Amino acid sequence: MSGRNAELLAGVNLPMIANAAFERDGVSLAELVDILMDIGATSVQNMRTELAAALVVDNSDNESGL
Repeated sequence: MSGRNAELLAGVNLPMIANAAFERDGVSLAELVDILMDIGATSVQNMRTELAAALVVDNSDNESGL
């Protein structure tokens, strides 16, 4: 790959792909890789934990304080 400017990321998810399309202008390839790696790490969620936390918050909003 002489003379080509490329990086390879494996295990990408939809938020990473969407951001790659929209953020590639105005940043270097190295910066884009860093951005996408951060997005990938923060976009993977344990939905059981997220939903349980949302239910706790929702239940605390419904308490009358008695």
